[in-house]
Amino acid sequence: MNAERYLHSLNRARDQAAKLARLQNILLEEAGRLQEKSPALAEERRAQAGSLTGQIARQRAEGVRQAQRALRLINRLPDEQERQVLRLVHLSRLRIEDAAQVMGYSPRQCYRIKRRALMHLDCLLFQGE
Repeated sequence: MNAERYLHSLNRARDQAAKLARLQNILLEEAGRLQEKSPALAEERRAQAGSLTGQIARQRAEGVRQAQRALRLINRLPDEQERQVLRLVHLSRLRIEDAAQVMGYSPRQCYRIKRRALMHLDCLLFQGE
């Protein structure tokens, strides 16, 4: 698997959990609005929102497991700068410009470090397969 695709895939579970949590909030807000007009429908919306709780927890747990695995792989990289840029960009979800500012580099230099880190991570992923 390509390292960049792998790192981008890390956010799927976290994004799905966030979407489900937003949906849950919408259902709860709707239940509050419906309480006076239609208590039965309001209760149905609360039940729907409650049924999402388990899915949200599973998606969050999966996101944590994926991030931990990625962190273990990233920590195996030989260079601290490479590890730091991948942690900032892919685990902390910063833009490359923001990561560069945190690291004290220009965005171009940070991009070069990231590209080199992804090449090294490709090798680690290939070894693991």
